[in-house]
Amino acid sequence: RSVAQHFIKQYKKHLRFPNLPCVRVEHKLQHMYFPVEVCDIVPGQRGLV
Repeated sequence: RSVAQHFIKQYKKHLRFPNLPCVRVEHKLQHMYFPVEVCDIVPGQRGLV
């Protein structure tokens, strides 16, 4: 299942740009992937590459 399909099923949200890459977030021992269009970057946020 694609990320776009997951968002439709889980959140009832259609992505406007389903072909854009995802942002990988590392939390403890797991990796999570979020579509860039649902992410907000806060000024001064650390750890962006």
